[in-house]
Amino acid sequence: MRYRYMIWAIVAGVASQLALLASSAVSAEPPAPLFDIVFPAGARAGESTIVTVAGRHLESLRELHSNAAGFRSESIEPGKFRLTFPAETTPGVYDLWAVSERGVSSPRTFFVGNREEHLEAEPNDLLQSPGAVPLDVTVNGRIEKGGDLDHFRFEARRGQRIVIECQAHRIDSRLRAVLELFDSNGKRLAVNRGYFGIDPLIDFRVPADGAYVVKVQDLISSGSAEHYYRLDIDTGSRVAFAVPSVVQRGKSSRVRLYGWNLAGAGQTQSPSTRPDAIPLDHVDVDVTEALARVSWPLPVRLQPAQAVFVGFGYHLPASHASVALGVTDVPVVLDRSDNHTPASAQLISHPCEVSGQLVAGDECHWFAIQAKRGEVLYLEALGQRINSPVDLQLSVLDAAGE
Repeated sequence: MRYRYMIWAIVAGVASQLALLASSAVSAEPPAPLFDIVFPAGARAGESTIVTVAGRHLESLRELHSNAAGFRSESIEPGKFRLTFPAETTPGVYDLWAVSERGVSSPRTFFVGNREEHLEAEPNDLLQSPGAVPLDVTVNGRIEKGGDLDHFRFEARRGQRIVIECQAHRIDSRLRAVLELFDSNGKRLAVNRGYFGIDPLIDFRVPADGAYVVKVQDLISSGSAEHYYRLDIDTGSRVAFAVPSVVQRGKSSRVRLYGWNLAGAGQTQSPSTRPDAIPLDHVDVDVTEALARVSWPLPVRLQPAQAVFVGFGYHLPASHASVALGVTDVPVVLDRSDNHTPASAQLISHPCEVSGQLVAGDECHWFAIQAKRGEVLYLEALGQRINSPVDLQLSVLDAAGE
């Protein structure tokens, strides 16, 4: 589990507060459009995709807008549009807005990928009669009614590492997805109900050549047109996170990416607590001075706690999406692997940001700081704000351990 510490010395400062008074007046203007559904909720860069949109107050809907450069939309008929994202669009998440005579809607999340796109084909409710799909595709589907189940069959070879990932919550869907994996005899091999937040992922090493079936369902067996999803069945490169999770502005940095099927990668201990979990791959990349700056749009989904995030999206060539990297104006320090006791505390100089990983359940990292009498130090720990599951505790002790 990743974390960041930010440490500054404050010499002098003056704090002031500004109070802002906001007022609202009753308006007789018609309500703004509400954009509830776009399906499918993603497209492949360089190709045109027809989507259906739905919501409220969408009368005279004229066009869709996006924050992706070079995006084009064309109205085909009421509620249907042809969307085109340029081939050079960086894979990741972007925003879509509906524009009508009543104004502009709030945005909906839309994923731009680099895998082949498929639409779910019914009927596929039964394990014995799944829909057939190839590997390395993204399936766009919906759990359209309560109790609905979607099954997909794929062929795989022994030794392949297949990542089955379902995006739902991250693309504004109401689906609380659960994934299950079965062999050709109907034996359940794996199940997951949450890996990236509540969106599930199954990391699967194929034990034998043959057919396998993945099932998608809602956790509480609900369903509707708003219970849409994107299902990846992928043998390609996928990045989960980076360490350090922040780089210094305008300076080249070496960053280690962790994930699956990373070309030329080594392996590292998996963050999973399961003893049988497959180790994650890792690969080291160089982030150049030109990349180490704040950029927009950010093709990465940010959680509410990350509203203060300042950085850019890094895309490993051939990987399925971008990963967020923060940008700071102070030096970045990596934690050492031997700083787990007070006696082996890692000496660091401030100001700096420390980026590290807590791998074991009871792991602690110790750092030593040289400070002067009267000096004010500001220490801040980031976990949730860099989208890490870590729940940090930060303590400051003197030389005597008090």
